[in-house]
Amino acid sequence: MLKEETGTLICYMLLIALNTLNFITHIPPNFQVLIQTPIIVYIGSTHSLRLYSKHVDAKKEGIETMSQKDALLFPVIGSATLGGLFLAFTYFDKDMINIVFHYYFSFIGVVVIASFFYNRFSVVLKNMAEKIVFTIPTIPYVLDSTPVDLLFLILFALSSIIGYAYFLTKHYYLNNMLGIFFSIVGIENVMMGATKVGFLLLSLLFFYDIYWVFFTPVMVTVAKNLEGPIKLMFPKRFDWNEQKDFNMIGLGDIVIPGVFVALMLRYDYLRNLEKARKSENKPELDESGNEIVQFSTKKFSTFIWTFMGYFLGIFATLFIMNVFKHAQPALLYLVPGVLIGSSLSAFFRGDFSNFFNFQETEELEKLGLKEPEIKEEDKKEGKTN
Repeated sequence: MLKEETGTLICYMLLIALNTLNFITHIPPNFQVLIQTPIIVYIGSTHSLRLYSKHVDAKKEGIETMSQKDALLFPVIGSATLGGLFLAFTYFDKDMINIVFHYYFSFIGVVVIASFFYNRFSVVLKNMAEKIVFTIPTIPYVLDSTPVDLLFLILFALSSIIGYAYFLTKHYYLNNMLGIFFSIVGIENVMMGATKVGFLLLSLLFFYDIYWVFFTPVMVTVAKNLEGPIKLMFPKRFDWNEQKDFNMIGLGDIVIPGVFVALMLRYDYLRNLEKARKSENKPELDESGNEIVQFSTKKFSTFIWTFMGYFLGIFATLFIMNVFKHAQPALLYLVPGVLIGSSLSAFFRGDFSNFFNFQETEELEKLGLKEPEIKEEDKKEGKTN
């Protein structure tokens, strides 16, 4: 729902070109990390506007808004998972653990790729999307009853080619392909919900990343031993026969700050949409009836500043890593980058209070883009009455 926004198309072209060249020749890994990770964040951010589309059913797709409680629990759950993996690699057979994860990631990768294309084609191929082929029964505590339509089934079958190739080869090129899809889908489907929640989550993960990288061997050990598309891998030297030495960046360093960057894009969209509705020139509508806001650096200044903060954070990570020859916790540089970038933009615009107190759900309800949620108290009163 952005007008004259060609950046996403350019980013896709660059991403395809870089990964294609990386498969046939050597490209400096630091350059790959510096360019590819911001590109992925940009694509995921612009795609996150689909959350406002009239065709998106948030409940059906399982899209939920992150709460303050979720932000507080995130580092706790992350630490428990990380510690569990570290202990598993320490006391159990590494190869057996990786076999289990290999099956899991190969299957989930197919689902994610199919979902990515389904989100793009379901409106265009509406008849196929509405034709239910079969229904997956409810699995207690795991999965609700889920209908599978013809379109998703076809996309799943096509995506299985990539998943099967990765399963057979574990090639870094296919690993990166799955990692890119994981990242884009993660950024576009997670709603951080509020600026304060974003500040809280990123601040906690700032210290989380520092502790697990600098004060323990846990993070580095898990990253090196766990074989799967949980990281992007760029070879330090090109060898057709075997690749052993890589520069790596975890998907968490892309998705977590990327979700905040995406929130800032949607924040700019909503504040400019409100301005446009109050002006004489009403917003244009796309074919689906969604309101369009023209993309410009002035209108989307918060997003631009936050995105540049992410880019500088990646640059700082690579610079310090090469100077000290030691793995760096990327969030140490990315978190200040995106938080300071977004704050400075709002401060210079004279709108810091509105920016910091931004609540996505409240703004959507205010603009009529979402039905007001019925609180539990109101539900109980309604039943009583």
